[in-house]
Amino acid sequence: MERFYYIELYKLFKRKDVFWSLLISVFLPLLFGLLAKTGSDILTIRGEKFSAIQYAIMMFGFLKTLFFFCFIFIIFTSSTFAGELEKGNLSLLLVRSENRVKIILSKVLALLTVLMVFIFFVILSGIISYYIFLYNIKFATNEFLGKEYLRFLYMPLLSIFEIALLIMITMLLSLFFGVYKTNLLSIGLIILMKVLEKVDKIKVFIPTYLADINAWGNIYKTEHELLIKVMQNVGFLSIYIAIVLIVTLCYFSKMEIKN
Repeated sequence: MERFYYIELYKLFKRKDVFWSLLISVFLPLLFGLLAKTGSDILTIRGEKFSAIQYAIMMFGFLKTLFFFCFIFIIFTSSTFAGELEKGNLSLLLVRSENRVKIILSKVLALLTVLMVFIFFVILSGIISYYIFLYNIKFATNEFLGKEYLRFLYMPLLSIFEIALLIMITMLLSLFFGVYKTNLLSIGLIILMKVLEKVDKIKVFIPTYLADINAWGNIYKTEHELLIKVMQNVGFLSIYIAIVLIVTLCYFSKMEIKN
């Protein structure tokens, strides 16, 4: 499976949409830092002072609020699965290996690796931007971690599981539909989940709510209580991921793939 994993990883990083998406996500924290440094009217900073890691994760949170990661990983996943099914490329992989589970898992691991790379470089770019542009402004604490930094670190942690679930769902839809329909259905599912977050009786089961620490994090006053809640939500998201992955593996193992 290791060989297939590196092949899928190479294919992903070779793609122009992956490259440009990564470039945009790295450029944005630097741009915001520059605007804050120059006192541009385009950007207004309010609230408490922030540390380097807090600024970096705020930039990550801004991209997440724009659904940037959701949209790009829907596109990456649908083209990786539905796109290759439509073009017949997936059948070529089956010639090299009859083990379909290995093929699916290698693609999933490659997509998750790209996700981790995106998150790493966004946060790294935010930290660099902080020390280049923001270190001496009045809103900066001039610290690396700052107070309550764990509350900030929980955001990318939960987001990893949220986007991983979205990758799994898009992957499953890709086995039934083409690229465009898969993209539309996945985006529609995100919209539906955001709407269902408004329903009090069921929102605690909605993945997007579980991963949104800003929606429920302020309820918990101590770090211990918050940590327990974060781990519970990670557990629920992991169960959803496992269910969708098992269904996908079972269906893919039996489906007929045309050349």
